[in-house]
Amino acid sequence: MYRLITSFSGVLLLFSLLSCDKNDLSPENAALAYSACGVKDPANELPWLKEIIHKAENGPDKFSDAGTVQLITYQGQSYFIYQKYVMSCMACLVYDCQGNKLDILSRPELHMAIIEHMSEKNIIYRSPFS
Repeated sequence: MYRLITSFSGVLLLFSLLSCDKNDLSPENAALAYSACGVKDPANELPWLKEIIHKAENGPDKFSDAGTVQLITYQGQSYFIYQKYVMSCMACLVYDCQGNKLDILSRPELHMAIIEHMSEKNIIYRSPFS
């Protein structure tokens, strides 16, 4: 019985650690953990990305513009994936460091590689739900 209780306690501890508050994903905190494109805080230092974030939070159509921005490095290049919450295409809004939107659907190998690299840990911005 003791063994069962200690095993259950260990599992409970693991789940509690994995389900910690995700406030560290706020743009103020998460972006500081990433540097790309010659800046330490892409969400605040890249004007084109800052505009996307501003539109997602304050634009007239903020419900359909709400989403996440992920920073992914693949083959030495940085890519920003703007994944809207209401969108039927995964990783279709992909930008380079200069803010150029890539025609990702014409590059299926790159598109699949980006999708495979998408992860919660790569999120540098998450729209608030309000």
